[in-house]
Amino acid sequence: MEQQEEVTDFYDNLALDYELLYSDWEDHTRDEAGRIDAILRSALPFPAHRILDCACGIGTQAVGLAGLGYAVTGTDLSETAIARAGKNSERLGTQIQFRQADFRHLEEVVPADYDAVLALENALPHLLEPEDVLQAFSSMRSRLRPGGVMLISTRDYDSDRAAKITGTAPRIMDDGNRLAFQAWEWQSTDVYRLRYFLMSRQAEAQWTVKERVVRYRAWPRAELLSLAQAAGFAECRWLSPSESGYRQQLLLGYHPAS
Repeated sequence: MEQQEEVTDFYDNLALDYELLYSDWEDHTRDEAGRIDAILRSALPFPAHRILDCACGIGTQAVGLAGLGYAVTGTDLSETAIARAGKNSERLGTQIQFRQADFRHLEEVVPADYDAVLALENALPHLLEPEDVLQAFSSMRSRLRPGGVMLISTRDYDSDRAAKITGTAPRIMDDGNRLAFQAWEWQSTDVYRLRYFLMSRQAEAQWTVKERVVRYRAWPRAELLSLAQAAGFAECRWLSPSESGYRQQLLLGYHPAS
């Protein structure tokens, strides 16, 4: 419960200016949609139509996919993010159903007939315990039609752990007037406290700094693959960015067709 409240608070606050983490958020949504569309077309034996984005945030992937003609439902733990997603969808002229939900309990709010379930942007590693990840995978599988596909994206934690990563380099935007970067404080061999900083200024004015804090577990690929299989997913495999064209590694698994 403590971790759930921590994650909710993190995204409630981050949703207020999430678009500022990108040089052009709308362009980013279109790029994301195009890459995910290509992956779904390659992965599924039938045309995908209904998509559940169960970690939709402010709609970064959901809005772009709806713009390509998919029937999208977006869910997220953060009520503030869901409200922002609805406004973004309306502003960009897409029709999306948004609902607040924990992706461990999707069966409480959405039907079980989706062609694809997505949880992108390193959302799953907010779950720190194996039983919670297993519950999330089971809930996602329960919302898929037979033959449907799950796509999860995470950081490459195998590499991050080996390199003992302590943060990310600043991303410089808006002609140097906006910076975003992360600092990691490792609390154990696989759990770290992330401090997300967004710095901005108007012209030569004084810098404004916003900090958000949340924990992640640096799950190795093998552990998440095993948990997905334990939840009943079939043909599970990891796709590297060079294989998929997506910027993070992707865990793909299928609802058994029979």
